Amino acid sequence: MKLLSPAELLARLDRALALLTGGARDLPERQRTIEGTIRWSYDLLGPDERALFRRLAVFAGGWTLEAAEAVGAGGDVRAEEVLDLLGRLVAQSLVVVEGRADGATRYRLLVPVRQYAGRLLDELGEREAAAGRHAAHYRQLAEDLGPELTGPRQVEWLERLEAEHDNLRAAVGWALASGRGELAVGLVYALRRFFWARGEYGEIGRWMAAALDGDALSAGARARATYILHLMGYRLGAEAPAWAPAEIAATLRAAGDLTGAADVLLLAGVYALRAGDTAGAVAPLEESRELYEAAGDEQGAAQTLVFLGGIPLSEGDYARAEGYFARGLALARRSGNAMSIHVALYHLALAAQGQGEYHRAGGYLAETLLLGARARDRMNVGLALVGLAECAAALGRPERAARLYGAADAVFAGLGASFRPLHADAAFHERYLRLAGAALGAGVFEAARAEGRALPLEEAVEYGLAADAPAESRRVARGERDAGAREAD
Repeated sequence: MKLLSPAELLARLDRALALLTGGARDLPERQRTIEGTIRWSYDLLGPDERALFRRLAVFAGGWTLEAAEAVGAGGDVRAEEVLDLLGRLVAQSLVVVEGRADGATRYRLLVPVRQYAGRLLDELGEREAAAGRHAAHYRQLAEDLGPELTGPRQVEWLERLEAEHDNLRAAVGWALASGRGELAVGLVYALRRFFWARGEYGEIGRWMAAALDGDALSAGARARATYILHLMGYRLGAEAPAWAPAEIAATLRAAGDLTGAADVLLLAGVYALRAGDTAGAVAPLEESRELYEAAGDEQGAAQTLVFLGGIPLSEGDYARAEGYFARGLALARRSGNAMSIHVALYHLALAAQGQGEYHRAGGYLAETLLLGARARDRMNVGLALVGLAECAAALGRPERAARLYGAADAVFAGLGASFRPLHADAAFHERYLRLAGAALGAGVFEAARAEGRALPLEEAVEYGLAADAPAESRRVARGERDAGAREAD
């Protein structure tokens, strides 16, 4: 602290062992440096305890007992011995125990301790084996939990997976770096809805591009990687890619992955909608719906219904579009899947806006804002904030609209994206922006928008649901549902 500021210390924490070397001269040798203290504790361990300690260095962001058993077992260490060995490491203050709100127990290594264990792992040539077991464990976890992300407990499972976020990223990174693209693609594909909800579009796209550059992918893995690459590109505003979705869907269908095939065709239809090719969207969306229904996937079928409604929406036939959206919402609510409910509500808001019913649109948007916030789905939060800004502009609240636009700007910037209309009619959205700007004047509008950009995400959500929001929004925030949503049920 005498030599470096807190900010400079923070910047050097990845070299903590080398940094923290100057202990007091009147202390025993083992207490003069961080490394000396850790080495002294390590030397007190037995062979099996040392082996487990070194292997724990492959974890990022903590781990569960099950994960420790999967990664720590090997050689003379049996899985059933790991709990006892872990307890001894805790007793030596080498491992930290952490409780969680959901009742699960997690463990972690402090940064300098992990650095020391990792150095030993490398020096003894053990990293490859430990990292391989780590990646295999999280690939299996992904396959076990992936299906849960389409069900009614989606938000709960997203939160559980959030605790493993760093480990999942580490597993994918190791798999790609070690030439195991098949493993990396399998993990990401199984958890594609998690990564989608967390907004890591650029990084996931780069991962899949790296996997596709390799030569070792099977036809199925190549199809899955191509789909995920274009899925993430869609969220980042990419133009419709030159790809063969029908062939990719056929590959997945042949492998028995009906939901995956339906996902690919849904994406093809949505790309066509955004490009203004409503005629080209019909066939892939209809086939997608058939596949979802064959797979018994209600949340997927609900989304396809909604995007089929995007065709009359793009043509300005808002009443007809609303019929599709209401049916999609009913099916989404029956599935209980938060993401599908969001898609339906957002489109119902667009239809209500198109018919000049801005209070009703605000109600739909308030609910979808809450859903996005609870799922930590920042893109959907951003879309809801834009919708609420548009309603505020139409209802004569231009200053509120400007702040909401600014809050949405900040959300999109954090994702490395920008607002991109889901359908071709960009003028539909631009008129509200112009309306608010004209009401305030350029200077006042930009100042208010800057205030919105400065809001932290939680405050932006609260502002979207504030007391001066449309009355329908306040009712939804209190857990009440508007008549239209109840009728859709």
